[in-house]
Amino acid sequence: MPLTNWVSVLSLTLALLALASTIWQARRAARLTRNSHQIQVIADAFREIRSPGFLEHYRRVLDFPEGEVLDAGFESLTGPRKESAYAVSYFFEHLGVLVTRQLVPGDVLIVTMRTLIIRSWNALSPAINAELAARKKAYPEHMGHDFLPHFRQLVDTAEHRQGTKPAIAELPPSEPSAPVASRQSVVAVPPVPNAAVAFSGPPGESANPGT
Repeated sequence: MPLTNWVSVLSLTLALLALASTIWQARRAARLTRNSHQIQVIADAFREIRSPGFLEHYRRVLDFPEGEVLDAGFESLTGPRKESAYAVSYFFEHLGVLVTRQLVPGDVLIVTMRTLIIRSWNALSPAINAELAARKKAYPEHMGHDFLPHFRQLVDTAEHRQGTKPAIAELPPSEPSAPVASRQSVVAVPPVPNAAVAFSGPPGESANPGT
């Protein structure tokens, strides 16, 4: 092969190596940036559940009576109780969006907050069911009646990891998220039996959901 051809082959090889190196560096930089953002989101979530404001909302929600009649859903709640219901519900709804869309590693958050997630859902489920019923009466079907779908999927995943339910909404970080369907058509939500679970939530919170 003439020398000029060898030079051309060598030049092409070097160009391909340079392109591959550039792509690898770009992907590595993107991965590091994403990881740093995820770490910040996780740190913010942990900071929030330990904040005095969230703990006050959480403890108030746990005191909601089980048989309370709420014809207008969340709007039937008054004063601080309504504020706490919305604060806790939407915190876990927004957290559920991040987990189900794989914007943050769900395994870390769910294992750490499992007790908080399930106890909050059990305490709020009568109000959530009432809100769903009120929306079905107030809104036409094309507007949608669902409420807190990502919170429900977060609960499904947490219950599966606790071992109280089969794998109906498992969301490992490397797999696509399952569709939100397991609770959308169900109005009655039975409480989860008390069970000791691994937990590193707010200071003073027991690992036993019943305490």
